Amino acid sequence: MKKLLFFVAIISLFASCTIYMPEAIYTPTFRNKGEKQAEFYGGFAGAGVNLGYAPTEHLATTLGFSSQVSNDTTDKSNRNQVNLALGYYEVHHKNVTLEYFGGFAHGKYIHITPKLNQNISFNSLYFQPDFGITGKYGELAFTPRVAYFSLNELNSASKSQLLLFQPTLNFGFGYKKVYFFVNQSLQLPLNKAPDWFTPLPYSINIGIRIKLSRIFE
Repeated sequence: MKKLLFFVAIISLFASCTIYMPEAIYTPTFRNKGEKQAEFYGGFAGAGVNLGYAPTEHLATTLGFSSQVSNDTTDKSNRNQVNLALGYYEVHHKNVTLEYFGGFAHGKYIHITPKLNQNISFNSLYFQPDFGITGKYGELAFTPRVAYFSLNELNSASKSQLLLFQPTLNFGFGYKKVYFFVNQSLQLPLNKAPDWFTPLPYSINIGIRIKLSRIFE
C-alpha cells in the first residue's frame, strides 16, 4: 500500500508542474593529449550525446545535448538542453584522474496537460570537479557538481533562481576503448525551488562511451 501511494504521489507531482531532468552528467576522466570521446545514453533524461576532447596534456572541453519528447494525449512535453564546458585535468599514478570543469547550459521545457501550459527556458552555470579511476576493464567516477539556474516561465513572465547540488556517480565496464556505463545523480536544491519547476530528486541513465582516439589502436 505504501509503494502504491508513493507512485501516486510521483505521478501527481509530474502532472502539477514541470520537472527538471538533468542530462547524464558527463565525467570524462581524460588521460591523454588528443583523446576524443563520444557517449550515447538513454534514461530519465530521455536520449542524449556527450562529446569530449583533450587538445593538450591538461586542457579539455566537452559538449552535450539531450532531448525528451512525450506525446501522450493528456501529458505532452518537450525538453531540450545543451551544455558546453572547459576544464583542466591531471593524471596521477597512471589510472587516477582529477578534473575541474566549468560549464554553461541552456534548456527549454514545454509541458502541456489539461490543467497546465508551461513554457520554461533556463540558463545555467556549473562547477564540476571530477575524481575518476580508470582500468583496463572499467572505470568509476564521482563528481559533487554544483549548478546555478536562472529560470524564466515565458507564459506567465515568472522568473526565479535555483542552486542545485548534483552529486553524480558513473560506473563503466568494458574494454579500454568501449565502455557500457550507468550514470546516477541526485538533484538537491540548496534554496527553495519555484512551484512551477521541480528538480527530479534522483535520475539514472545508461549508455555507451567510445574513446575515439584509441578505437584503431
